[in-house]
Amino acid sequence: MNLEHDCSVDQKLFWMNSTFMAQKYSNELRADPDWSVKGFTAAIQRDFGLEPSSQQIYRARKKACTLNKCDFVDQFHKLHDYCEELKKANPGSTVVLKTKMDSDQRRFHRLYICLDACKRGFIEGCRPLVGMDRAFIKGPHPGQLLAAVRSDGNNGMFLIAYAIVEIENKETWVWFIQHLIRDLRIENGHTYAFISDKQKGLSIAIAELIPNAEHRHCVRHFYNNFKGSHPGLTLKQILWDAARATTIPWWKCQMERMKMESEAAWKWLHPKPAQHWSRSHFKAHYKCDMLLKNLCEAFNSSIVKARYKPILQMLESIRTNLMVRMANMRVAAFKWKKSVGPRIEKIVEKNKVESGYCIPILSGDMKYQVTNMEGGQYAVDLGTRSCSCMR
Repeated sequence: MNLEHDCSVDQKLFWMNSTFMAQKYSNELRADPDWSVKGFTAAIQRDFGLEPSSQQIYRARKKACTLNKCDFVDQFHKLHDYCEELKKANPGSTVVLKTKMDSDQRRFHRLYICLDACKRGFIEGCRPLVGMDRAFIKGPHPGQLLAAVRSDGNNGMFLIAYAIVEIENKETWVWFIQHLIRDLRIENGHTYAFISDKQKGLSIAIAELIPNAEHRHCVRHFYNNFKGSHPGLTLKQILWDAARATTIPWWKCQMERMKMESEAAWKWLHPKPAQHWSRSHFKAHYKCDMLLKNLCEAFNSSIVKARYKPILQMLESIRTNLMVRMANMRVAAFKWKKSVGPRIEKIVEKNKVESGYCIPILSGDMKYQVTNMEGGQYAVDLGTRSCSCMR
């Protein structure tokens, strides 16, 4: 019995070499290039009941790296066929593959994708606020993944379009936004707002291509820049109060508080245009007072592992995640108890409770003077769906 066991172990050791381990675990090493020797060894012990030497592990990691690099290169050669198949399987989608000549070879340059379902979903059920963000692509062939994300009818994340570019700058953002404008049929910039972290060249690109659009800056990112030279909980609270203020008088009040607390902090904020970071200066017709680009962060979190994969696997991972999310949301929508989503329903119910403390007085055709419990008076126009409180 012991002899048979020893022969079995010898047979395993014969083919359990560094080449086999490299081929077996190349995907794991691609997803996590910093996979520790301890973790690699534990995986082999779990799967085969053997403990390889440290030298075998190091050789396997090196061979897997070589295999993965070859795989990365090979997939770029198949990219044109993938794009054609994507357009065939999703009629109406926009897939733009841009290449450039490098000596006598044609090389990949940029790729833009906007699936037909994303276009139609944008037009039929999304708010007019677009989050713009970028994420680093990992692996042997790094680059940047640009994305445009919107808020759907239930305040959830809805991906519109994404692109792979060589670097993040004004030129690549202009290229991305030009395609986005054509796909979404943006003709009047007054009807759109964008929110971002002030990425390199993005503000300039938006100002050039859609000069009338509102461009908001994520307040979390804004505060991170602020606290570097002006730390403290009090200043943080005042800054967020100023950002959340819905009327200009309330905003001015918070700015005076800031000046009294720290004149240096006030001077830092003073030249920063409030229309980029405070609700008090946002345009009201968007009906969306979002201050953070959490939707973009949610998308970036969903593609963390995909960014380590070769380009075709990365694109397929993004497409599959998007497809599954849409299918799940479609099923969930049939379970809605009301004509709006659960998140919106909670907001409506909260506002209904608060409205019980307000006294409306008719002042004209669909116009009211509303007084709250604190004595504040506001003008409400149901015809234009507006209120002077700006909420």
